[in-house]
Amino acid sequence: ERSQTAAELKESERRYRALLSNMMEGCQILDFDWRYVYVNDTAARWMRREPFELLMRSMKEVFPGYATMDFYPSLLECMEERRPQRIEQQFVFPDGSGGWYDLSIQPVPEGVFILSIDITERKRAEEKLRESERDLAEAQRITRIGSWSLEVETRAVRWSDELFDVFGLPADVRVERYEDFVRCIH
Repeated sequence: ERSQTAAELKESERRYRALLSNMMEGCQILDFDWRYVYVNDTAARWMRREPFELLMRSMKEVFPGYATMDFYPSLLECMEERRPQRIEQQFVFPDGSGGWYDLSIQPVPEGVFILSIDITERKRAEEKLRESERDLAEAQRITRIGSWSLEVETRAVRWSDELFDVFGLPADVRVERYEDFVRCIH
């Protein structure tokens, strides 16, 4: 019976490790001495390292200056206060490459567990959208053409700054709902 229980436990451990190792997300466990006690293949690849290069090495050894990085206070709070943290962090690696990652930092008995999701493409899309919005606003300013949109269900109105000039209104007039918009039309 003991032998069967040990075999089942070993099989469970094998499945657990296989699951974590093959995830699309990066998984890391740091102990209380800031040493990597587990790193899956995805996290190691994102760090431009092999898992064996990280295991049982401290963050200080692997990433000198890690304590000055933006995410360090969140990591420290999770490690010391045992409170989960969630942050978005940009990393630049020694080879000059990098990306944005959504980090979920959880306290675990060994120290902290970090689940990372690559959000680089989303961040690029957000920046392109911001650029497009800036370009549209500048085009409207130059051409003195405004725009507005209506959310039909809530009757909420989005109104470009240029429309204040088009309708001859002071910039402090609030136009939030369709009824506000109608009152502004002569």
